[in-house]
Amino acid sequence: DMLIELRGIAFKAIRPMNQTMALEDVEYFSHHLPQDDRVPSLLLDAYHPKLFGGTGEQASTEVALAVKARVQRLMLAGGLTPDNVGERVSAIRPWGVDVASGVESGTSGVKDLEKVRAFITAAKNA
Repeated sequence: DMLIELRGIAFKAIRPMNQTMALEDVEYFSHHLPQDDRVPSLLLDAYHPKLFGGTGEQASTEVALAVKARVQRLMLAGGLTPDNVGERVSAIRPWGVDVASGVESGTSGVKDLEKVRAFITAAKNA
């Protein structure tokens, strides 16, 4: 189970404002990225000036593709839901995807099992 394997393993996350900043972040972290192919090289999330996750915003496809071209295993996060994950996976082809609030039941932190199933199915079928 990958979820269990990822617990306790640190990897870098970036939330760049634009493509230039994204590539600067990748260059900065490039010498410290995990080499273990069971974990992502880097997690890309959408930029928000005050929040770290749970914003519902997405990094642009252009930024994601530019970052993906420079890292081996891109984990895509930010604004992913069962309704859009398939399209994002098809367009970007990340190593993996990350979701939290995109599969919540409406109560903060509480996951909706049907949304989780739909998310996984859409991601796998992309």
